Amino acid sequence: MTDKGMLNGLGELMNEEMKKFVRTELRKKTISLLMFYKEFPIIKES
Repeated sequence: MTDKGMLNGLGELMNEEMKKFVRTELRKKTISLLMFYKEFPIIKES
């Protein structure tokens, strides 16, 4: 999915500042957080 594609269907719900964040940062931030939680899980696996 492209950064611009992440806005598909959500554009009317966001202001310009939020749209800019989604286009430039959201995917990178999400991936880095997922990698962090993989290393340091919140929920202990059984």
